[in-house]
Amino acid sequence: MKFCIVGGGSLGLLLTAKYTLANIPVVLITRTKEQAKIIRRYGLQLTEEKREHAANFACYSMVEIKENDVDLNLDWIFLMVKQHHINLSLGQDISTLMKAHTKLLCFQNGIGHEEKLSSWIPSNKIYLAITTEAAKKNSAHKVEHTGKGNIWIGQESQKSESFDKSEKKLIKSLSDAGFKAQMTNNMSSIIWNKLLINSVINPLTAILKVSNGKLLTSENWMQLMKNLLEEGKLVAKAAGIETEVHLWDQLIEVCQKTSNNTSSMLQDILEGRETEIDRINGGLIRLASDYKIDVPNHQVVFNMVKGLTN
Repeated sequence: MKFCIVGGGSLGLLLTAKYTLANIPVVLITRTKEQAKIIRRYGLQLTEEKREHAANFACYSMVEIKENDVDLNLDWIFLMVKQHHINLSLGQDISTLMKAHTKLLCFQNGIGHEEKLSSWIPSNKIYLAITTEAAKKNSAHKVEHTGKGNIWIGQESQKSESFDKSEKKLIKSLSDAGFKAQMTNNMSSIIWNKLLINSVINPLTAILKVSNGKLLTSENWMQLMKNLLEEGKLVAKAAGIETEVHLWDQLIEVCQKTSNNTSSMLQDILEGRETEIDRINGGLIRLASDYKIDVPNHQVVFNMVKGLTN
């Protein structure tokens, strides 16, 4: 099978490096020509468990793909850009890369991207992925694997417990590359569990400018974490989503296991980039409004993060 990763961010670089080192055919498509040129010149450097690995593979920018009419004949496309980068242009570009047998696997935080992508991609070809893998992009061609986790994959509407040959091969490829991955028919619940955890950790670390573990050092901060989580659970319940019973314990565990990590939202704030606040807390706020549920804590952190990026 042939795989393509769209997005040269931290997780995109991590998966590309791990696939290459496992001798699995993979192509990386970056947003800019500059990053593609750097990777072609120097290769990709992966730091993992204090060891450095060099990976070389086919790499193009999306512009170069179109300019040179590159035909990749892909089985799976991993879409690993942030949700706010999914627009008409990217959607059309992805659709041109897809053959009759190609499937799209989406690694976005938040909610709403599947509906957006279905404007250009048939819904039955769209798969969703949730991961707790952690990585840090140190430069255009350097990435550090900062935490091992799991990858869950499925289609939001899938209820069957049987999976086809291409799905099984996908899971095998991820396993061969060193990841713990599984197909699931409970994707909606998994997406919401991560959404609720992200909606607590990401904005608070961005506002307070602290690592994930530091949130557990203040009783006041932890009370705010509980308030955010409970508001989010009310919205999930109204939407008919069954969340984990021990979600608070999972939230604490995530903070502990990623104690020294800088959340993606804090990284965006520090680098002056657009954050995913509109797709995470903003998505919850919009749904809460539909269900006439008050979420004042989410509204406050949403406004504060938006203020930091103005």
